[in-house]
Amino acid sequence: MSAESNARSHAQGFYWWRGAPDLTEAEAERRDLEALSDACADLLNEIDG
Repeated sequence: MSAESNARSHAQGFYWWRGAPDLTEAEAERRDLEALSDACADLLNEIDG
């Protein structure tokens, strides 16, 4: 398994918004992925100092 496919697997397994009754599945998944994207950007910024 490559690093990219492992990261993708982790991303697909992350959920916070999925299951929220007021969101469609697509919107909930989008929000989850946006949260992961923001967290990754923050971590990269910390590394870059």
